[in-house]
Amino acid sequence: AIDEEGFVYVADGGNSRVQKFSPEGDFIASWGDNGTHDDQFYLTFGVAIWEDKLYVSDYGNGRIQVLDKETGEFLFRFGSNGPAPGEFDYPSGLAFDSEGRLVVCDYNNDRIQQFNSDGTYIGQVGTPGVIPGQFDHPVFVTTDNDNRIYVSDSGNERVQKFSPSLIFESEFGVSGSGPGEFTASWGLAIYPHGGIVVLDPSTLRLQRFGVQEYELLEVFNSHSDQSGAFDIDFDSEGNFYVTDHATPYVFKFNALGQFMMNWTL
Repeated sequence: AIDEEGFVYVADGGNSRVQKFSPEGDFIASWGDNGTHDDQFYLTFGVAIWEDKLYVSDYGNGRIQVLDKETGEFLFRFGSNGPAPGEFDYPSGLAFDSEGRLVVCDYNNDRIQQFNSDGTYIGQVGTPGVIPGQFDHPVFVTTDNDNRIYVSDSGNERVQKFSPSLIFESEFGVSGSGPGEFTASWGLAIYPHGGIVVLDPSTLRLQRFGVQEYELLEVFNSHSDQSGAFDIDFDSEGNFYVTDHATPYVFKFNALGQFMMNWTL
């Protein structure tokens, strides 16, 4: 996740922590370690920002932890392991809309859930399956300026779009390695200059689509040091940052998709 000042927050899953970096990749802080107590994690997966708080998906502990964005101080948590509303079976990607509603991908429960910023449960959508509105392991999520929700439905090799009230609207993507196809749909983010960018870790590419007709607009090839592109986010200038689950790097590209730099977690 990237805040308004350009600071980069990375879920360092293997080390069960969150790290904070400057836009140039300079290390600033690290919060968390492995465990089950408050401010401990068992595989951090996703990070989202609302106001002065960080929301971190604590993947293995089945909960969301909320930290102070500046100090890393633990504030509160919500969720527990299970299938009931407000519970999780491996919470993964998460994102806020402009109204402060948090959407969380509930990976093994094959659904997405929506919460207020204080952790109050709002609603959910999704069951296991292949028809529109169903999921096969939803992994990442993003929202656009109209608060519509885009979910990478990884096992079904597609992206699904929902209204702010969790009503299915449309989908795009099919299985394959050709243009506009996915072998797996993972990290995704709204491109500041138009469209949505979706990562495909198996083919090591980023594809940019229109958000109305889902036409393929552009393909960015991964850097040669990348071997498993994982998640993506943009800063206010259109530069984008890509994490890689197979290497300990964060990669930074400019708005044209040209490699700028990388740094080690």
